Amino acid sequence: MQPKGRVPRQLVALILTSFVVIVTIGSVFLANGDKPAGVFLIVIGVLFTGFYLALMLVWGVLRDPAAGGAPTGRIIARAAPGGASWSAGRQAWTWT
Repeated sequence: MQPKGRVPRQLVALILTSFVVIVTIGSVFLANGDKPAGVFLIVIGVLFTGFYLALMLVWGVLRDPAAGGAPTGRIIARAAPGGASWSAGRQAWTWT
C-alpha cells in the first residue's frame, strides 16, 4: 500500500514512457521529411509531460499532510432528508 501524499511510481513511469514514445514518433516524422508533424509531436510531448509532472508535483505537495495541505473539516452529523429513514437521494452533511 502506498503512503498518502506520494506520487505513484507507475504513473510517473507511464508519463515518461509516453513521452519517449511520442518524441520517438516525432523524430521519425522529422527524419522522413514531415517537419510540421514531427515538430508538433515533439512539442506536444514536451509540453504535456512537463504539465503532468508539474501537476503531480503540486498535487503531491498540496496533499502531503506534512506540508499542511491535508484536507480540513470533519463531518459531525449526517441528517437524512426526511427524518430518520435513509434514502438513496441527496444527503445533507454538516461541516465544521
